[in-house]
Amino acid sequence: MLVMKYAEGGDLHDYLQKNFTKITWKRKIEILLEVSKGYLYLNISIIYTLYNLLILILIFFLFLFLFYFIDLKVFIMQTLYTVIFIVEIYY
Repeated sequence: MLVMKYAEGGDLHDYLQKNFTKITWKRKIEILLEVSKGYLYLNISIIYTLYNLLILILIFFLFLFLFYFIDLKVFIMQTLYTVIFIVEIYY
């Protein structure tokens, strides 16, 4: 459930009900753009959150695979040797 505070004059629906004829078309388009930007921001935030969650799940299953199907000592030694090799290359 999404909880939002109401604006000072009430929500957008009430504002448009009371002032629709008084608002200029320029202001109506500005309101539409602001709502669209908020909706887009919300969707992008949800997509990034799901993307990050997917990455964490994949990393979790990768480590499960490493723990159960590959000898952990061999994996750790290979990783250490790889890191040492990379460090030696750069220095």
